[in-house]
Amino acid sequence: MTERADRDIVHPRTTNANSPAKTNMETKKQNEDQTEALKREYQAVIKLNETFTAVNDNLIGARGKLQQFANTIDQTDTLLDIWIKVLSQSLHTQRLLSDPSWQGQTTVAL
Repeated sequence: MTERADRDIVHPRTTNANSPAKTNMETKKQNEDQTEALKREYQAVIKLNETFTAVNDNLIGARGKLQQFANTIDQTDTLLDIWIKVLSQSLHTQRLLSDPSWQGQTTVAL
């Protein structure tokens, strides 16, 4: 072989020696980048989970408050029914006392 032909030949060992090292470094960098991306995604999922937990806790608290509100409405309804009966009886009593023809309790059946 001539000297020129010998220079033009690509030696596999020389080429492969540089290539795997470069590929190994690139692979390592890609793995590090992927690991960092996964860590960021994991942190985002943790924050979402915390948010959903807070929303769930608030909904559970709201359910209790709504039940308390419903109980208050039921009690208010009962009190209004009692008040209506008291008012009705007081109006009836006022009419009786205002009526000049009323002879007293012995002549009127309540």
